[in-house]
Amino acid sequence: MSENKVRVFYAEDDPFMVRMYERMFKLNGIDVEFAFDGASAIEKLRNVEQLPDLILLDVMMPGTNGIEVLKFIKGEQKLSIIPVILLSNLANVEDQRKGVEMGAVEYLVKSDHEPKDVAEKILALVAARKAEKPE
Repeated sequence: MSENKVRVFYAEDDPFMVRMYERMFKLNGIDVEFAFDGASAIEKLRNVEQLPDLILLDVMMPGTNGIEVLKFIKGEQKLSIIPVILLSNLANVEDQRKGVEMGAVEYLVKSDHEPKDVAEKILALVAARKAEKPE
């Protein structure tokens, strides 16, 4: 991933969503690394050399789901400071509350947010965090 670009790690099991977001992120100057299920997301994050600026997690994945990956992230010192956005097809208010209580900065329902909107949210969130903590 490039040093100057915003770096995002995205765990998503739907190939259509991967292609759609990959294209939109590229158009917005966002470098993205994908994991295609929760177990590989945990493995990649455990061994990551350069931390992403933000982690995007699909909630509903086979095997290890996004909530379990979020729990792992928040339990790892080096990862716990990285903002996490949960993306889901589930519009359940209880799930949204639980995700935010567990440490996600946002819980977005996929059908309510176009990839362009998500890219803009990511850029704004990362810019705000960098302004708070200049390196």
